[in-house]
Amino acid sequence: MGIKGVSLVELLVATVIVVVVMSSMSLFFPKASKAAFMSRYIATGKNLATGKIQEIKQDPYALVPLTYAGAPSPYTHSFTYPGNPNGPNGCDCSLENPDSYPVLDQLTDNGVTFTRRLCINLVYRNGSNWSSYCPASDGSNDTGLKNIRVRVSWAAGTSAQSIDAESMVNR
Repeated sequence: MGIKGVSLVELLVATVIVVVVMSSMSLFFPKASKAAFMSRYIATGKNLATGKIQEIKQDPYALVPLTYAGAPSPYTHSFTYPGNPNGPNGCDCSLENPDSYPVLDQLTDNGVTFTRRLCINLVYRNGSNWSSYCPASDGSNDTGLKNIRVRVSWAAGTSAQSIDAESMVNR
């Protein structure tokens, strides 16, 4: 009767298997953790964007401010796309880069700063399309529809992220 034991080769093979499995798992956990944080940031961004739209839509139509060059702060914005900013398409938020919309506010959650940008313009139905237009100085050309666009952006690590939301408010 001999004494049964584990040979050195069996011990080394078992050790290598354990090291490979643990290394694989250690690579997975940071990615899973990053994905969980990104999901949280995306949910927060969506909530901030849709929350702002709902907040604006609760106001009476006349109190929903427009975004254009002559608007009061923080809604003042000079549109930068080619053409006359006071022309028939000179107040179209959809033609503008959302990152250039006026900053409405900044909120911090667990060390991450979320920036909300807002652009509101007048729109009318042009056949099957929506068209934007600038307000008359006396407001006489208001058709009763305003388009609301919100962009929420934040930096997570080395990457910049953003969420866009859009809705309309009517008289």
